[in-house]
Amino acid sequence: DHTELEVITRNLKNTLESFKSGQTSKDELKDILLNFLTRQRQHLYYEETKVYPLIQEYIDDKDWQHIHSIVSLVDDPVFGERTQADYEIIRREIEHDSG
Repeated sequence: DHTELEVITRNLKNTLESFKSGQTSKDELKDILLNFLTRQRQHLYYEETKVYPLIQEYIDDKDWQHIHSIVSLVDDPVFGERTQADYEIIRREIEHDSG
């Protein structure tokens, strides 16, 4: 799901750039933005209602210690540094185009 959300985020960024240059219509931009927001909300809802409750129920501190010892830290495709920069660009573009 995170990989799909990364693709959707990059698509929104590309669409905003295309919109700025006049290659994308306002309606197409709205559709892409609606898809982005819908998928983000669906993903967060699923995590909050399904995934996190299961984690809280079945994973204790000892399990977390073990997980941290065997899993290397990776750049999260949604909340990692690279994607945070993309969101900042998107935010600035939306502010610029709406103001």
